[in-house]
Amino acid sequence: MGTVDILLMSEPVYAAIESDLATIRRDYAEAGEISIRHSTRQFVVPPPQRSVISRVVYFGQRLLQAIRPRAHFYRPTRDAAEALVGSIELNGYDVLVARYLKSAAISGALAQDRIPVVVDLDDLDEIVLESKIKSRTTPLVRKIMLWNHARQVRIEARRLRAKCAHVFTASEPDRALLGLSASSVLPNIPFRPVPIETAALPASIPVAAPVILFVGTHMHAANRDGLRHFVAHCWPSIRDRVPDARLRIVGSGAWESERELLGTAPGIEIVGAVRELESEYAGAALCIVPLLEGSGTKIKVLEALMYGRPVVASQHSTRGFEALLGKGLVGAADDSQIVQQCVEHLRDVESGRARALRGREQVAVDYSDEAVLRSVRLGVESAMRSAVAASA
Repeated sequence: MGTVDILLMSEPVYAAIESDLATIRRDYAEAGEISIRHSTRQFVVPPPQRSVISRVVYFGQRLLQAIRPRAHFYRPTRDAAEALVGSIELNGYDVLVARYLKSAAISGALAQDRIPVVVDLDDLDEIVLESKIKSRTTPLVRKIMLWNHARQVRIEARRLRAKCAHVFTASEPDRALLGLSASSVLPNIPFRPVPIETAALPASIPVAAPVILFVGTHMHAANRDGLRHFVAHCWPSIRDRVPDARLRIVGSGAWESERELLGTAPGIEIVGAVRELESEYAGAALCIVPLLEGSGTKIKVLEALMYGRPVVASQHSTRGFEALLGKGLVGAADDSQIVQQCVEHLRDVESGRARALRGREQVAVDYSDEAVLRSVRLGVESAMRSAVAASA
């Protein structure tokens, strides 16, 4: 649709990525100019040393983060805002596109009114916090703090979204919550080397291989908390009913650090990062998505169906995938239903796979590159039309 320059928002926790500009340029080879600016600090990272002073400083920083007004984390960063204004004047952009509302805000994109802004919200900020409050894995004391955060974020997010010329959400339920006419669904899609409809399926699973697969990055707290809950509250019952069942945990990050919590339970195999996922899906009877918090949609649901594997998910994790329920995707309202569905899929692998293939057909249509491109074009052109109308 045009030439694209990129402004990346960074902070100290991303120093290693930021320093490797050559890799960034390779990953975004189609982009024109790529620049990096530091943002309002969002994360507090535990210190590498365990001295008393460093721990006191760390917990002091965390306390400050917790009690600060949430609007602080949406304020424009001076360095980035000045760079953005300078780029607009120099290059004469037609539209700004931001990934996440917070990135749009701290970049200064929403503080200017010269050109329209399109924001891919992905998650609704307040819904993420509200889901944490509802989650069974969140301690009561934290729920009280999060309630106050959610109240503040709801106000700030509504104010900022009203400044957008167009917003994308990851699902229709999220879009319905916005109440904005200038909005549309931009579906999350699974990463894949070739289109789904032409990709070869992994080989059939041997009936004698009762393997449950979990795929997710360890860095994402919702993955860790959801899986810990599954292992503590669901896995023992599954093993009682299917004694040779195995749970394989695959994904980037420090999953090996969970061995003390997860790896001691019988039948659990912590694999960590792998070179390719196809063989993992090929050996799995089913996949689980036991996450209990977050907004947007869970891409791992689509990825499993893309590989022709059925998915047993918490009811929260099926949000936005209502059309896929019964087509390889099963939503469980509580732990007992997760146990029951996992056991049934382990005992009847072929039926589960047949349902997953129906889901795969729908994913190939609704979550294709073409579907995404249509949504992007719709949103960008809508924003540009609104800018023309406003100037007129």
